[in-house]
Amino acid sequence: MKAKLGSPIVLIAIFTGGSLWGGMAILNAGLGMVQAQTERVATESRPGAEIVSECRKTLENVESLEVELSQQATIYGQQLNGKGQYLQQGQGTKMTRLVLNFSAGEQTASFRQINDGRFVYTKYETPWSSRFSQIDLLKAEEALGTRPRIAQPSEREGMTVGGGLLAVIRMLERDFEFTAAGLSKWGGQQVWHVEGRWKAESLVKYFGLPKQSWTQPESLELLPEYVPSHVHLTVGIDPQLPYFPYQISFLRSSTADRGRVLTPLSRMEVSGIRQGGLIDDAEFEFVPGDEVVDDDTDWFVKKQQNAKKQKKSTR
Repeated sequence: MKAKLGSPIVLIAIFTGGSLWGGMAILNAGLGMVQAQTERVATESRPGAEIVSECRKTLENVESLEVELSQQATIYGQQLNGKGQYLQQGQGTKMTRLVLNFSAGEQTASFRQINDGRFVYTKYETPWSSRFSQIDLLKAEEALGTRPRIAQPSEREGMTVGGGLLAVIRMLERDFEFTAAGLSKWGGQQVWHVEGRWKAESLVKYFGLPKQSWTQPESLELLPEYVPSHVHLTVGIDPQLPYFPYQISFLRSSTADRGRVLTPLSRMEVSGIRQGGLIDDAEFEFVPGDEVVDDDTDWFVKKQQNAKKQKKSTR
């Protein structure tokens, strides 16, 4: 089956907006691609969940951030290559800008999401479809009685509300469990290598899999084929920007002649990191012009309310 770049599955897979599905595009490359770049160098270890938590704190507390993003994927035999930029101004992602451009042969797609502190604008374009939407954060705050939390995974077309890289890490911290992290060499520098897999309750929540099935590895094959089962993170230890996630790889568990193997599905890399500088506010402006803009504010409020109810019911 050959999927169009504009099909819902591909849109869900390729847009690295930090949602549950962000960055989960399928990378049809050998496992050696990941292993060749992370070489274990010491026996020192720390809890993986602790490293991921530190990643979140780093992204929440940095005053400003500018990074270049790259992503590679293959879906139904189509090679996808994506490049873009992520900007963050103010602690806690007060303003963010995420721009990604993808190509698959002669086909192209683009995704932009800007949070200017009042509105979150999201726009994607493919050869077959496009959508431009906004969420009024002030209106949402009035309806909820509190400032809504953005940079959280959502389920609408696989997109995230104003989250970028931080939302990816928040999703992993919430929905994955991690083994002990070990020190590795990556790109000539020492890093933490962290491996994780879905929590049983998350498999129930998102995919309806029986909770006890997680103890049976073959049950992971019940997941949709574009959904990974595991994640690997490459996390820096540079004292100037500690616990920064340089690379996030999603993998899929499957059965082969040599037993159960993990095959990479997607890889996102961060480079060109600049922090602490003042970013022009114009970078976070989005002028719709004559385009039709769908208002997703009511949907967003309802999702926040439902999430709060669900959290209370699980206590």
